[in-house]
Amino acid sequence: SRVALWVGSVLLFLVLGTAVADAMVETDEERLGDVADVLVRENAEMRVDGLLAWSDPDRQPVYVTEGRTRSRIDDSADLPDALHAALGAFDADQPVEVVQRDVSVSSETATVSLRARAGGERVDVTITLRREGQGFLISGVRVL
Repeated sequence: SRVALWVGSVLLFLVLGTAVADAMVETDEERLGDVADVLVRENAEMRVDGLLAWSDPDRQPVYVTEGRTRSRIDDSADLPDALHAALGAFDADQPVEVVQRDVSVSSETATVSLRARAGGERVDVTITLRREGQGFLISGVRVL
């Protein structure tokens, strides 16, 4: 009957509309996957610039840990050098091979973990982020 056809059409419209809207919204996990992608960029400048885009030490200090050395960075001018030093293992002539990648998000924090092989060595990187408004800012970079 016409009522059943009309109800079916409305339901189909709602289901399709919801699916399209869901596909258009990027989740936090998807956006934060970009942070992991930054680490495997071809050169050091691109890696550091990519992380700087997610950082604002003047608002959210960044703790950079390389092995047993930990530094608190409160000044945007100091962060590029600290990141270059910490990510030095990725500067090998060989491409970086991603072994494992994980992104986890809770209400106020997120963690991006990457295990990679760079220059024949295993490198583990953990980036912690804190929610700031609608996005996230890096609060820590740990390289082991």
